[in-house]
Amino acid sequence: MDTIRSVIRILAEYNGKSLFFLLFAVALIYLAVSEKAGAKRLLLFWLPVSVLAFIVFPVTAWISFHYILDTEIFYRQLWLVPYAAVVAYATVKLSSSMKKKWAKPLVIILVSVLMFIGSGKGKVFFNGSLTPAENAYHLPEEALEVYDIITAVEKPHEIGYPPRTGLPMSLVEFNRQYTTEFVTAYGRESIIARWNLTHPFLKLITNEEPISAEEICEAANSDMIECFVLERWRPVTGSFEGSNYVNIGNTENYSVYIIKWMTE
Repeated sequence: MDTIRSVIRILAEYNGKSLFFLLFAVALIYLAVSEKAGAKRLLLFWLPVSVLAFIVFPVTAWISFHYILDTEIFYRQLWLVPYAAVVAYATVKLSSSMKKKWAKPLVIILVSVLMFIGSGKGKVFFNGSLTPAENAYHLPEEALEVYDIITAVEKPHEIGYPPRTGLPMSLVEFNRQYTTEFVTAYGRESIIARWNLTHPFLKLITNEEPISAEEICEAANSDMIECFVLERWRPVTGSFEGSNYVNIGNTENYSVYIIKWMTE
C-alpha cells in the first residue's frame, strides 16, 4: 500500500493542477477508438499505455523505489511517456476529421485553451516559475564570472587539464552546464543532505564559524584541490599566500584562490 500511495502522490505532484494529463487521457481514448493504422496505433497508443502501466504498476514501482531509483527521482521515468506527441497528434487528427471548416480551428483553439486552464502551479507560464534567461548558459551571471576566472588560468603543458576545484554549495550545480571540461572535487551528491555524502572540504568552507586560511589550504592539499572558491562573507583568518595559494580574482560575493605553482 505504501508503494501505491507513493505512486499516486508522485503522479499528482508531477501533473500539478493543470488539465494536461486529463487531455492526454482523453487523447489516448480517442486514438484507441479512431486510430487503425498499425504503426501509428503502436507508437501513439500502445507504447504510451505500456510505458505508463510499467511505471505505475505496484510491483515494478516497488522494484524501482528500492533497487533502481528513490522516491525523489522516480518521477523522471514519466519523461518516457510521450504526452505531447499523443495530445498533438490526437488534436490534429480530430481537427482534420471535422466536416465543417469552422470546426477545424475550433478544436485546436479549444485544446490550446484547456492547456492553459488550471490553478496555482498549473499555470506554469504565469506563476513565476519561468523567468527570462540572463544569458545563453541560463546560469546566474555571477556564477559565469567565477567560472570565467577559473577557466582563464592557463593550463600548464605538463598536466594539460583545468585545475581541480572546490566550490561552495551555491555554485556546485552549475559548472557542468558551463563546460564539461570543468574538474571538481565533488558534485551535486554532496549538497543533498539526506544522502549524507557531504565532502569534507565542502563541509569545512560551509562552516559559519571563523576558520583559518591555513586550515582551508591544508584541507585543499589533502584532497588535491588546486583551486577553490570562497564566499566573501564567510569569516576567514590568516593569509592564503603563506599556505601556497594566491587570489586570482574576485566577484561581488566570491573570491577565487589557486595553488601558486599553477600561476607561474
